[in-house]
Amino acid sequence: MFKGVPKNKIKETTFTFDELKGKVGLFIIEMSGNGKQSRAVIKKGSLSLIHKSTAAGHVGYIIDHDRKICKSEKTGLWIEKKFYPCDLKKNGAIFIPYGKHE
Repeated sequence: MFKGVPKNKIKETTFTFDELKGKVGLFIIEMSGNGKQSRAVIKKGSLSLIHKSTAAGHVGYIIDHDRKICKSEKTGLWIEKKFYPCDLKKNGAIFIPYGKHE
């Protein structure tokens, strides 16, 4: 695998993946060579949901890895095949009413 290193010698190597800088998500990296394979699953960043009950339903917010509220036209929650978008006028609040979800 490494030139000049005997097969019975262990060599540690650090790999960097510059294409992942500034990106958030779940990444699978696979390496293969000399009949050997290796796979790494890398998770960068995270999302959290905070919510509270109200008289009419639940109000929630999606929080990113920088602890900021996520808000865009594509931000929301899927519950039982129904999408509940965030309200851009209400700082990204997502309202889920009580009752049956269709």
